[in-house]
Amino acid sequence: PEHVEILISFLEQSDYRIAYTDAKMVYGDFNPEERRIVNVDKTVLFSKDFSYKELLVGNYIPFMCLLFEREVLTDSDGFDSSFDLYEDWEFLIRIAEKFTFCHIKKTTAIYNQWDKDLQINQKDSEYMKKMHLNVINKHLGQIPSEFILHIWQELERKDAVIAEKDAVIA
Repeated sequence: PEHVEILISFLEQSDYRIAYTDAKMVYGDFNPEERRIVNVDKTVLFSKDFSYKELLVGNYIPFMCLLFEREVLTDSDGFDSSFDLYEDWEFLIRIAEKFTFCHIKKTTAIYNQWDKDLQINQKDSEYMKKMHLNVINKHLGQIPSEFILHIWQELERKDAVIAEKDAVIA
């Protein structure tokens, strides 16, 4: 209930023009009679400090968690209507070129994932991958090569840990 109040209060008292809070993502089924999510099978917390480089390769900020001044929207030309999916993430990348976001580490929102067949972001993983690549390709020139190397090194470390655990089990 205090989601907007927290964001407005912070922006009024700071030099930031964009702020966001944390969100809990709930996976379950929507029951129209009870008007609530039932059969919750998992919950994921979106809570990550702002990183422009990381935003270039993946969206970790649910749009409903954001609040920004009107000029941020008007000065950025708004959403790119050529995107069928992830237009919000693409918009965030463009405004992050100009502004630093402030992460308020407080969970003030719930993101309900309620139907695998009706929600566009759940029903077709190949389509989602294609749309994800569309955003990355549009901004590919902004991803520092050092950051790509960092991602690769992290994957190598994870693979090594998995290989070590597999060796212990065998």
